[in-house]
Amino acid sequence: MIKRFTEHFTTNWLVIIPILLLLVVVTGPELDAVLAQTDESHSYRHVGIFDERNSVIEIIESVATTSEQHVPLYYMMLGGWVNVTGNSLFAMRMLSLLGGLLVIAVGYRLASEIVSRRIGLWFAVVFTTTAFFVHYNHEIRMYTFILLFTLCVYWFYWRVVSLKTVSWINWFGLYASTVALIYTHVFGIVALVAVGIYHVLTFSRRRTRWWSVVGVMILAGLTFVPWLPILIEGITTRKSISDNDLSFLELGQVILEIYTHDFYAFAILYVMGLVALLIPVQNQRAHRFGAILGIMPLVLLMALDEVTTLVVEDRMRYTLILLPSFVLLSSVGLDVIFRKFKLIFPIILIAWFVMGLNYGKTEQLLIYANKADPHYEAYPPIHQMMQYLDMTHDMPESETLFTITPTRNFKSGVVEYYSYMLDRPYLHIAGDLIKTGTNKYDVAKVPDRVDFESMDAFWLGYNVTVDPTPIWAYQNVLLTHHQSCGVHVSEGQMVLEYFVHNNLTCEAE
Repeated sequence: MIKRFTEHFTTNWLVIIPILLLLVVVTGPELDAVLAQTDESHSYRHVGIFDERNSVIEIIESVATTSEQHVPLYYMMLGGWVNVTGNSLFAMRMLSLLGGLLVIAVGYRLASEIVSRRIGLWFAVVFTTTAFFVHYNHEIRMYTFILLFTLCVYWFYWRVVSLKTVSWINWFGLYASTVALIYTHVFGIVALVAVGIYHVLTFSRRRTRWWSVVGVMILAGLTFVPWLPILIEGITTRKSISDNDLSFLELGQVILEIYTHDFYAFAILYVMGLVALLIPVQNQRAHRFGAILGIMPLVLLMALDEVTTLVVEDRMRYTLILLPSFVLLSSVGLDVIFRKFKLIFPIILIAWFVMGLNYGKTEQLLIYANKADPHYEAYPPIHQMMQYLDMTHDMPESETLFTITPTRNFKSGVVEYYSYMLDRPYLHIAGDLIKTGTNKYDVAKVPDRVDFESMDAFWLGYNVTVDPTPIWAYQNVLLTHHQSCGVHVSEGQMVLEYFVHNNLTCEAE
């Protein structure tokens, strides 16, 4: 009876619902709790939240003229999303979470049809709890959609070549997902070449469908031709990032670290899955397709990097195109454990989940995601300040808010976003610079740029870990015409200090 219940539970598609909810629970708190990121600034600039240039044509022009190495589909989707949901960080990040939820759903269907529903379940569980994947579910970037369209290409291709009767929906799905993938990120070509290699290996001159697939893929390629000159110019003129490039072996080691949560023993599941798919079985064609998808994208990416050195230590997000491959083979390996060693199966799953939670918080993962900043802990929690200002009425909107950090690392793109979102004048002092969105002024010239003398009062916000008094600008700019009335608010990481003009008294204000 227990065996029958287990079989029914692991093959019922409804089990995917709690897995989707798990991704929401893991990702949800980060949608509004994380400070705006520098990489995200590229996204919200392209969709025109500052200048309201957010029509499809204007978004395409923005990407083509200021970010030629990228492709425009994600930004077009984000522009439409912003028009409906608004431009708060929470709203814009929700689009990435939606993409992530669709990744799990489509991945479940893909693995179920190639191998079995039970392996589809393991695929969904492993994917949902992979730390690198979770990280990109709360960032205003295109990476969950790269995964979604990659899985769609794999799925529609398999349906087109395996079903006895193929509907027009599957043919259109193959074409649309291929176009969507290459218009979302150039690294999608890795997945397409992997599918192409499998297709060549199954060549049959007598099969009309084989040639029809070739025709669909050629048509998808032709659809990309209008953007090709822009992309070539962007790639050839892009500033080199090869200063921190990785050797062949180093790249392999980092990929292994990321997708095993820095516990290399998990790679045994990957190997077990590959071996299991290579063993002759009744459904050998499907297993061969799974094996090709499992190994070929890794081979192609490693070879591509040897020629281009595009995948560097702090750009490991480009390897996300490999994640479906790792998860598919690892899920097959997990199923071998489930069938033969049921007692240790839950231990392996729990260990994967716990180590994923721990790895997601490590400095090393942030380095690979280009988020590591030794000064991050000193960043002012402006998102918390904005929430506080929205709820309180004791800080007049006419009074300027300054934030301060000891170093220059606080990025202008982040300042630009909060300058737009705050309903008050806002400036940031970073080391010896003052930042006003896209403009940077030397702090020594601030009195010429900002009329401090005419300000009756202003606010200074900073991180609780920062002592602002030794900072040159604090002593020589902020205290030139004003006096500190002390800390007005100190909650969590947020500190707000109040200043009034020397001609006034703190009690009067």
